[in-house]
Amino acid sequence: MSLQRRSVVLSDPKRRNALSLATLRSPKRHSSRSRKPRSEGHDADPDPPGPHHRVVNGLATAAGCQLVASCDIAVASDKSSFAMPGVNIGLFCSTPGVALGRVVLRKVALEVLFTGEPVSAREALLHGLLSRVVPEDETTQMAKKVASPDQPVLSLGKAALYRQLARDLRTACHLTSQMMVDNLGLPDAQEGVKAFLQKRKPVWSH
Repeated sequence: MSLQRRSVVLSDPKRRNALSLATLRSPKRHSSRSRKPRSEGHDADPDPPGPHHRVVNGLATAAGCQLVASCDIAVASDKSSFAMPGVNIGLFCSTPGVALGRVVLRKVALEVLFTGEPVSAREALLHGLLSRVVPEDETTQMAKKVASPDQPVLSLGKAALYRQLARDLRTACHLTSQMMVDNLGLPDAQEGVKAFLQKRKPVWSH
């Protein structure tokens, strides 16, 4: 299995980082440190095969907030905030609300959607929208950390976790047991076991 990670950094502050096709195809890799909203657009891939990370430093609104809610790991600076402000212009954030309603409690999601008011990074962490909050000056370092190359084992593990969530306990255990057997067939797993037995650091294939 060959995997390649793509790091997408939104860098169009004049248009408030709307997720147009042009923005997504842009080769830019460094974002402006403007305090403008990080994203207000759409067209995000809801289920990429490998680990899906987001690092936020600013205001993420509407589908920008949807991107955060849809990813596997979300880190934000302590200066960040999140909002679903569509109701303020008479356009309810129905599509962005799909992801939000699946990661936070229903009453929390409805408050965010009904009021359009932003919530702080600390509140977002408390309610399960974020994995971690870091000081603003650590966001660049964190972005580099989460952009490290994928391992096939991470994609397999992610698939196992998400697939078993909707199953009953017995079916989930059977499914994940089979996934572990598949995992043992990966070159990296064989290298990892061999390195452990030989008391050395593994040399990954990716």
